[in-house]
Amino acid sequence: MIQPQSIKAAAQAGSTDHLAKFLQSAIAEEIRHVRALLEQMAEVLVSDERFAMNFLEQLQTFDMIIQHVDESATCRRTFF
Repeated sequence: MIQPQSIKAAAQAGSTDHLAKFLQSAIAEEIRHVRALLEQMAEVLVSDERFAMNFLEQLQTFDMIIQHVDESATCRRTFF
């Protein structure tokens, strides 16, 4: 989670580029955290065989969301 005091410390460092990189890194970390939570939820959902069979298509969409979140975090980490 992004801590306000960390943002303030980066801003006081006097570098706009440093602050931007810090914020981009923090956003990537938040995205990775969301991915982990989604994966945990997916594990719970698919552990119920009846639920998984009844909602197979929706679970595949859920998996695609997890993949997109992972790609977004990777792009932020790679490009920033």
